[in-house]
Amino acid sequence: MYCPICGSEMASPAPPGSAFPMSLCPTDGVVYDEKRNSWYGMIEPNRVQHCPGCGGKMEGEPKAAPAMHFCFQCGVTYDHQRRTWYGLSFRPEHHG
Repeated sequence: MYCPICGSEMASPAPPGSAFPMSLCPTDGVVYDEKRNSWYGMIEPNRVQHCPGCGGKMEGEPKAAPAMHFCFQCGVTYDHQRRTWYGLSFRPEHHG
């Protein structure tokens, strides 16, 4: 999992099989609660620029005041109006 604000890899303070699996960005303090599928510590939604799936920079559409951000590398989308992420149902470390 990557931080949507800075794109750096997030650390997992709890093992994936624990009752409270979470990921934490040591740079920005953003937390992803996997069990609740919720993000905490996010800043203004129009500043989301990095894909939590791959860490790549996301493109805004439309450019002036992005209503959505898209990651063209892995297909993750962020809808600003609904404050919802789409395409994050995978967790690579859980496969295999």
